[in-house]
Amino acid sequence: MRPRRPARLAAILASTTILLLLAAPTALGKEGLSVNLLAPLPRDAQPGTKVPAFYTMTAITDDVESPLHSKTTFIRLYGPGGAVTEAVGIEQKTPGLYKAMIEIPAGGIARGEFGVRGPAKAANGKVVATDAVWAYDSNLVTAAIPAPVDPKAFQLPGTKPGVAPANGATAAGATTTPPAEPATTTVSFDPRLALAAGLAILAILGGGIVGRRRRLQRQTAG
Repeated sequence: MRPRRPARLAAILASTTILLLLAAPTALGKEGLSVNLLAPLPRDAQPGTKVPAFYTMTAITDDVESPLHSKTTFIRLYGPGGAVTEAVGIEQKTPGLYKAMIEIPAGGIARGEFGVRGPAKAANGKVVATDAVWAYDSNLVTAAIPAPVDPKAFQLPGTKPGVAPANGATAAGATTTPPAEPATTTVSFDPRLALAAGLAILAILGGGIVGRRRRLQRQTAG
């Protein structure tokens, strides 16, 4: 019966160790630092020029976030050929907000990283990191602007590129039809025709008068 006791004790210790390991992550919680670049750096900045970098540093302990202030923070930029530039961040009026004037490395910006010198403490005084340096895996530079489209790219051989009319004007080579004017009728007046018409009327009237007088004379004579 005695040989079985060590086996039982070993089983109990193993079970206890497994339970402690499973419970450890929940008890320790989340700790560390986080950084957020407020605006991406300009992609078209020339090497050798300095640009402002605004970023926030946050301490995390027991899943609680608090601004990391009064610390020596920095930013590093790496060029595609291995050139490195570094600048120290100056804390602004807002706790945890830093500004660094960083120089663009030779060849432009390929990647970057942030860091904190010395121990970093959370709001409760607990040290969450010491001399931390980590790569920035979010948007570090602005998006590339695509080149303008060449108007001749879709031009058929032997044709001229079309030009869009400006301000509603008619395209080159096009003809416009003026609006039709209302139709009018012109009547010409000839004085000779009027004179002839007058004489004809007078002749008719004169013939009627003469005939009437003749009829009256006949009646009187009879």
